[in-house]
Amino acid sequence: MQRLRWVEFTRALNANSRLRSRLALRFTTSAALYESLGKHPHHAVVGQLSRHNRSSRLVPVLPASLLCALLVFAAAAHSYTVLSSNIIWSLPLWLMLLSACPCALWMARIVALLARQSRAGRLDELSLIPAGRRFIFTVACQVVLSESDAAWWLGMLRRCLAGLALLLMLMGMCITLVNIERVDWQELALLLLDVLILALAILLEGAQSGVLACALGIYFGRRSPSALDRASAAFALFVLLQALSYALAIAGAVLLNVPRLWLVCGLFLLLRELAIVMLWRAVLRDA
Repeated sequence: MQRLRWVEFTRALNANSRLRSRLALRFTTSAALYESLGKHPHHAVVGQLSRHNRSSRLVPVLPASLLCALLVFAAAAHSYTVLSSNIIWSLPLWLMLLSACPCALWMARIVALLARQSRAGRLDELSLIPAGRRFIFTVACQVVLSESDAAWWLGMLRRCLAGLALLLMLMGMCITLVNIERVDWQELALLLLDVLILALAILLEGAQSGVLACALGIYFGRRSPSALDRASAAFALFVLLQALSYALAIAGAVLLNVPRLWLVCGLFLLLRELAIVMLWRAVLRDA
């Protein structure tokens, strides 16, 4: 009797574990996906995928991304002299420019890695393992993103940048409050909301762009060869989706007649999150 109860308990526990894993796969956020894709994978096929990835590592991701970040910061500082306070509405664009360099390299390498495996027939062979093709695609993204811990260091850069922006804006608010006689508490609350959502956008935009790059890399990496370069097509679609998400966020704020930074950044993050989760699920649905 006790053995029977233990077997039933074990089955129920396994069923509950499988249900949790399915729910986690269905509702995983882009930030959690990016964190898992940035970790070093541990599997027997990792060595083979890593060896084939070395041939495409002509440009190191981390140094190239840091150099691109310096150029973006310099361009933003120059634009501030022209736009003044209006530059705040273009902040999502500058954040996307920060992600452009690493995401372009990651997409190109994921596309090249999967295309090379597919042409050699190894992708079909590796897909015979119990984990399936979905696991192979995920491991390929992990191999590319975790190279030299680039995803981790870029995430750390985002966290430092968000903390610095939050500190500077709060200090500016405190200095302003000291020098005025009457405080408009409603405007102050909206300004605090602007600051918090902006810091959240700095943190999440990099993760969202990274997952978008992985999804497009998988999609174009498994396509049949054509006259159009698949890496270029992936990057073109990446730029289009980035620009469309920003344009829709601005249009939403204009239509709602609420010209606030928190609304623009909130719509920007929400629209991207919905699109990326749907795209990621669609890419891996038939895997």
